[in-house]
Amino acid sequence: MSITATPGASANSYISVEAANDYFHTRMHSEPWAAADVYSRNKALTTATRILDGMAWCGLKSDSANSLRWPRSGVLDKDGYTLSSSTIPSFLEQATADLALDLLVEDASKANPQAIAPLKKAKLGALEAEWAVSEPEEENTIQSGVRVLIGFYLAAQGHRILRA
Repeated sequence: MSITATPGASANSYISVEAANDYFHTRMHSEPWAAADVYSRNKALTTATRILDGMAWCGLKSDSANSLRWPRSGVLDKDGYTLSSSTIPSFLEQATADLALDLLVEDASKANPQAIAPLKKAKLGALEAEWAVSEPEEENTIQSGVRVLIGFYLAAQGHRILRA
């Protein structure tokens, strides 16, 4: 599996493995990334990209030939400047890398299910309680650090109030 991070019809990631490697050299707690093999890094980046690509973003896809939903046009950054409609913005590259790291850590924890097994049953003497535990949805995979990076750029969903 190879990564194509250049916008176009064959793009499958918002960041290349090389750029993610550079990013993680400057980030704390990135040991799981360093320990992962190239194949796992590729899988994590493409999976993270698919998850992020499923979000409702502000603006419009700038080129219908692009396989991914970024770059976009009509998107302002937090300072009110228009983002480039021909490149992947740095916040999205960082979010993709961070989410890929989270996915690698999650996969590693699944190898030892006892380490994170949710409590389903509790017993204290004669008292016993049991409850259903639902599996987390893919959206819940996104950790708060990634949400902070992307939140400003997500389109509002739900009801909108228009004033005349």
